Amino acid sequence: MAAPEGYTELGRIGFVDKGNYASGTTYRTGDVVYYNGSTWVALKDNLRGVTPAPGANWKYMARGFAAEALSAITAVDTSGVLREAGASVTSQELIDAIADKVMTKLIEKSKIVNNLLATDATTVLSGPMGKSLDDKITQLNSDLASITGLIVKDITLNPGYAIYGTWATRIIKDKSSGICVIN
Repeated sequence: MAAPEGYTELGRIGFVDKGNYASGTTYRTGDVVYYNGSTWVALKDNLRGVTPAPGANWKYMARGFAAEALSAITAVDTSGVLREAGASVTSQELIDAIADKVMTKLIEKSKIVNNLLATDATTVLSGPMGKSLDDKITQLNSDLASITGLIVKDITLNPGYAIYGTWATRIIKDKSSGICVIN
């Protein structure tokens, strides 16, 4: 049995979900369709063959995008990774540039060592350990400046010759032990 005339409007309170847009369907005000990745609402009655687009006939309800590939999606490069900050780039370009930086220019966390005894050439010294090493070198240089004599084994210089430098002036060789002392 068909609904009495006028009763078909009772179901039209609010929006009416009409599913995917079809060009052969006639849409009325308040009909909602999914088209090209976005949800649209009809603003007029008798929209048949009028493709959803911003304007007087249709309005976005929820804007999406139809692209299924990152290369089809435009993004704004806010940090200037590829071009100057604010430039438009494809999302694929941006992802590729970030991936390149992560894979080729950054150091894996597991390759950062926190000791001064590491011997693996594929590791790097952490910042705090680098500072610690610099402090130790500075202290050693300071300590050396205050030493008045130093014992050196297997020295190749001949005894008795002056060494020109900041603290050593003379080499003296002990005949019995072969050890040279720098004064």
